Amino acid sequence: MRAEERPVEGMNEKSGETLCAARLRSGLKFTREAIRRGKLTVGYLGGSITDGKAGHNWSDYFTNWLCAEYPDTRLIIENAAQGATGSDLAVLRVERQIIEKQCDLVFIEYAVNDRAKEQEYRFEVREGLIRKLLNYGKCDIVLVYTYDKTMQEYLLNGKVPPSVRDYEVLAEHYQIPSVWPGLKAFEGWQQGLYQYYEWIPDGLHPQSFGSNIYAHYVKEFFKVALGEPGERGENIPEPLYENNWENVRLLTEAEMQVEGHGYFYRPYHTIPVDLSFHTKSLGTKLTFDFDGTACAVVHMVGKSSYGLAYRIDGGERVVLQNDKAAWMGDLGDFNFKVLARNLERGRHHVEIEPVLSDSPAGLGNVLEISFVAVVP
Repeated sequence: MRAEERPVEGMNEKSGETLCAARLRSGLKFTREAIRRGKLTVGYLGGSITDGKAGHNWSDYFTNWLCAEYPDTRLIIENAAQGATGSDLAVLRVERQIIEKQCDLVFIEYAVNDRAKEQEYRFEVREGLIRKLLNYGKCDIVLVYTYDKTMQEYLLNGKVPPSVRDYEVLAEHYQIPSVWPGLKAFEGWQQGLYQYYEWIPDGLHPQSFGSNIYAHYVKEFFKVALGEPGERGENIPEPLYENNWENVRLLTEAEMQVEGHGYFYRPYHTIPVDLSFHTKSLGTKLTFDFDGTACAVVHMVGKSSYGLAYRIDGGERVVLQNDKAAWMGDLGDFNFKVLARNLERGRHHVEIEPVLSDSPAGLGNVLEISFVAVVP
């Protein structure tokens, strides 16, 4: 049964083109049942604004509120949010970090980190992420939209930023609740309730004050949604995008070949990785074949790891160079690169090799690949 869409505080009428702080669409059936059983597992997917390592993000304060509000419920938190990552890396991790953990309630916060992605690609990875969770079929999904300064002109003119608007298209199609604490925080700033720097000192990352604002509106939405009797239909609608990443999979070490001097090892990054490929040798190649329409790699960018070169089906050799950002630690961070999309269905061959960095930050030619993903 589809829940009649009705507003909570701050909501406007149903419209993907109007500013709206929250839309119910359906209730939180699995969350309600989990609380009744006395054990609730909550999953978080998002960027640095949701990452649990900071200790002062909205996810921390919302978790603390849940703990106080439901003292008789055993609460398990699976915070898989990771700074500087988007929906594309999340769709590769959701099975291991959320679905296998049997989460009852999953928050998705990528409206900020996905904003620079090409629109069609953004739809493909987001829809794939949502459909993986819907196929799991045992959790509620809530989309959470925060804020960054690129949204300011849109909001001042009463318009929905493109990244949020596109999420709302998927939310409508799949009848998924959404809440926009970033909009409510923006409105509070415009009403003179606090200064901009109190809310988001750097234009993106709230500290304790701003995170509590976000958590408050997520909490208020949660309380209404938990009492909503309507349910999302059992049948999953047909996808909006044929090439969505619902069936994306990670290649195993056994499906890849090494030509030259390289090895696989198990690193201990903040994101669980089974086996990474590592080489320091120019001329060494990692190769693989796959059947599908797209492939991507996630490689480390750090003080000695900058770029790579690749070739698909014997075509042109493409060289990528990436600078280590100032905010990265010594170990560097993950860089997501789509090598090919919209390939003809069939068998494809990929070759990847290290390149010597031309970065002013220093020389480096280490190649470390954490994930190789293919879309059938």
